[in-house]
Amino acid sequence: MIKEKILILGSKPDMIIPLIDFKKIYSSNASAEIAKKYQKKINLIPHTCIVGAKNFIKIPEIQKRIISSQPDELVIRSYKDKYINNFNNNLKKRFISNYDQIKIQSKFLNYGLYDLIFSEISYEISIYKKINYLIKCIVHDEFLGFSTGIFAALYALKENPDSQVFLSGIGFQGGDHYYGSGSMTQNRARVDRKMFNRLQKKYLDNIFIFDNDAKAIPSSNKIEFKKFININEL
Repeated sequence: MIKEKILILGSKPDMIIPLIDFKKIYSSNASAEIAKKYQKKINLIPHTCIVGAKNFIKIPEIQKRIISSQPDELVIRSYKDKYINNFNNNLKKRFISNYDQIKIQSKFLNYGLYDLIFSEISYEISIYKKINYLIKCIVHDEFLGFSTGIFAALYALKENPDSQVFLSGIGFQGGDHYYGSGSMTQNRARVDRKMFNRLQKKYLDNIFIFDNDAKAIPSSNKIEFKKFININEL
C-alpha cells in the first residue's frame, strides 16, 4: 500500500522542502507562513498549524505570522482556560490542554509517561537542577515534552495513522529561527533528542528527516531528495 506523505514544517534557517506529492501540511508556530507560501507556489493542500499557547500569547512575531497565514485549522497546545481572551480571532481552532498533549505524546513512546518524564528532566544537567525543574513542572502543570515541531509530526500521525511524515526545518540542536527572532534552546533540543530515540519503532519507521541534524538521532530515517526548493525561493 502506498502511504500518503505529509509535510511537517519547523523554523530553522535555510530549510529545504522536497518536491514530492504531499497531501497535507502541518506547520509549527511561525512556520505557518512558509506553509502559506508553499500553498500559493507549489500546491494548495490542507494546512494545520500547531502552536504553544504561551508562544502565541507572548511572542507577537509568532502570533502575527500565524494569523496572516490563515491556516485551515489552528491547534493550540498546552491551553488553559485563563488564556481564552487571547484567541479572539477568526481562525478555526482546536484547544489541547497540557494534560491531553502529554497523553498524546505518551502513546507514541515505548514506556509512555515514564519516557516523557525521564526525557523532560534532561532539560537540566545537574541533579540539583533536575529535581528543582521536576518540582516546577509538577506544581505548574507544565510538562512540555517534545518541541512543537516534533509534536506536530506526532499529531499528524495521530490524525493520519497510515501516512508518512517528512520533517523540514526541525532541528535537534538549538539555534536561530529563519525569521531572525527568538531561538530553539539547547535545553529543549536535548529533550527532543532523548525523547525521539524513545519513540516506538512503528512510528519511527514513518518519520523521515532530510536535515544534517539527523546525524544526532541514531534511530532516525535520513533521506535525500534530488528535487527540492529552498524557502527563500517560495
